[in-house]
Amino acid sequence: MNIVVTVPKSDTRRFEQDINNCHHFSSMFNWVLSKYPKKLKRGDKIYFVVNGLVAYSADFLYHERKYIYFNDERKLLYVMTCLNPTENPLEEMKGFQGFRYYEPPAIKKEKPADDADLPF
Repeated sequence: MNIVVTVPKSDTRRFEQDINNCHHFSSMFNWVLSKYPKKLKRGDKIYFVVNGLVAYSADFLYHERKYIYFNDERKLLYVMTCLNPTENPLEEMKGFQGFRYYEPPAIKKEKPADDADLPF
């Protein structure tokens, strides 16, 4: 199941540089979460909220559990490795902490014209 996360405003520039570097050097980048989304499976999408807009998505590849020290305190984090980041503004969304399970809005398809709609 897909998830959505918020890029903090203070990290927006670095995040966009990381995405840009992915297109030039490698198609992979990492994102860190403090809790692991148990329903997230390989191949699902991670969507990223940037400045109030679901603006980017990437394919989830795998995660690693890492212990990192902050102020002499050991903290468990999950490093999510993602592939193929793409820019695709979908919808407005307020920022939040952590992650949420997410299904993007359905893309509206044009209704095919009926015979009655044709001018001839």
